[in-house]
Amino acid sequence: MAWNTPKVSVENIEVYSSDINLNTDNIESDLILLEALSTTANTALNIIAGVGTTFVTTAINLAAAVTNTDLVATPGVSNHLEIYEVYLRSGGSGTVTLQDESSDLTGIMPVGTNDLIFLPKGILPRFVLPTNEAFQVDSTADAALDGYIISATVAD
Repeated sequence: MAWNTPKVSVENIEVYSSDINLNTDNIESDLILLEALSTTANTALNIIAGVGTTFVTTAINLAAAVTNTDLVATPGVSNHLEIYEVYLRSGGSGTVTLQDESSDLTGIMPVGTNDLIFLPKGILPRFVLPTNEAFQVDSTADAALDGYIISATVAD
């Protein structure tokens, strides 16, 4: 049996890790670079997936010590969130837990100043949340968080 697959061209989407120079002294420029790379990855994934999924990049800028704070808002009735990429940089020492509205998705993760929580994007989502629940974070002490989340809202 022959597979009938479409031809996919990603000629202008190649990025090599040796081309990425992050400057930890300038978090804003790092985030701009990583968000641009993420947008490129979104384009490539949309081409490959070919299912019409719309990926949304949500910027994160949280003060220290937050509880049950939405990173990506509730998607609405009869929809659920799929989280594809997480990039968070801590502004200080403390702990971080990623969760939906009803349960923890990760354990308690200790972080220090400029530590990264980075779950890179793949073809499959990192987390699939229950219907109509937000993607949330708890953090303690000085663990202010900056970064972005890439997600998709999917009908149930």
